[in-house]
Amino acid sequence: EIDKIDENSSKRPCQVICDLQEAQWEKNGKFSLKSIKFDAYPGDLICIIGSVGSGKSSLLQTLTGEITHFDGKVRLHGSFCYVPQESWIFSSTVKNNILFGKEYNSKLFQRVVRATALDAVSRNFLRNDR
Repeated sequence: EIDKIDENSSKRPCQVICDLQEAQWEKNGKFSLKSIKFDAYPGDLICIIGSVGSGKSSLLQTLTGEITHFDGKVRLHGSFCYVPQESWIFSSTVKNNILFGKEYNSKLFQRVVRATALDAVSRNFLRNDR
């Protein structure tokens, strides 16, 4: 449930612009988010970090209302902007998308695969492709 707090409301707690309490979201029987709590105040810079598939995007989609079926409470005051990460590839192999026309270098290629977590993505893809 997402509450939009009216600017003139006396319910507005100490200038909190985002109040997330005990939020959890489950997909396919596995928690993507569990017992998340945080408050955000005007001017706060909040960094959300984690490995691939850890729930970073799910958390942000919960705040925007894109994920509507979750337990807990979200209270928002004012407005905010969310710019989702949009991946793009061109029609070719993963290898060609990484190389971008450059000559293959095994060490560099493996560094890119690890740095971009493509190794984890491919494991998740293969595990879920049933």
